[in-house]
Amino acid sequence: MRHTLPVICIMALLAGGVVSTELEAATREQAVARALAADGNKGKVLSVRQQTSDGRTVWAVKVLTDGRVRVHRIPAD
Repeated sequence: MRHTLPVICIMALLAGGVVSTELEAATREQAVARALAADGNKGKVLSVRQQTSDGRTVWAVKVLTDGRVRVHRIPAD
């Protein structure tokens, strides 16, 4: 039971970091550029994955900025 609270806290922090970006990106590099621009061009890219969400293909770009991890979901062309 004592391990439940840290797990819940981590899940809450991660869930709050999902960001959707309106502009589409044809390539991985374009998706990274848009995600970094959304974070003021001062973040560090942790990972980039192409995913299908609700029948649409999106780039999921995980960025670390100022100690916070955000996942930017950028629609693919």
